[in-house]
Amino acid sequence: MNYLAHAFLGSNSDDERIGQLLADDIKGKQYSTYPEGIQRGILMHRWVDATTDKSQHLDEVKNALYTTTGRVTPIALDVIMDHFLCKHWASYHPDPLPEFIRSTYALLEKNREWWPAKSIFRLEKMIEHDWLSRYTTTEGIELTLRQMAQRKNVLAPLPKAIHVVEKQSIAFEKAFHRLIQELIVGYKSKINTFATLPPVC
Repeated sequence: MNYLAHAFLGSNSDDERIGQLLADDIKGKQYSTYPEGIQRGILMHRWVDATTDKSQHLDEVKNALYTTTGRVTPIALDVIMDHFLCKHWASYHPDPLPEFIRSTYALLEKNREWWPAKSIFRLEKMIEHDWLSRYTTTEGIELTLRQMAQRKNVLAPLPKAIHVVEKQSIAFEKAFHRLIQELIVGYKSKINTFATLPPVC
């Protein structure tokens, strides 16, 4: 799951949502220097990533993508799943999506003191270019994948993923609903035991 899904899953509290969005740049036990709520968000971000990686609900669409995107298939899937979260947002969250996105950006800006140095460029670009709203359309996710592909040669196949999604949209949609429900249920059972989760190095 990508940025929007992490923000969505961390919407139990402001600190948790912050932790979810900072987590990619906080390695190992570095999370322990943050307030408890942010720590919980960081650790739950790691749990979400691990659960998504091994979820059997994604097996069919992973296989469909793999011949096109190869080893960068998990990256493509993260962006694609955020697209379907946008599409079905009203089924999973009480706040309108534009309102949630605005509040997420405002929350990040208000809490810049917690941004790791590695996060500054990424988060500034996210807010400036409104990355979270891009996922609402296939054109938006295609743009995101194209821009990601420009960063490294290994990411070059990413934009081709959109053609697979368009041809097999029903399969991807079903996979999304099954995955997000798995994450919501699992998240609720894990959130109060975050301190027992092993740090990911």
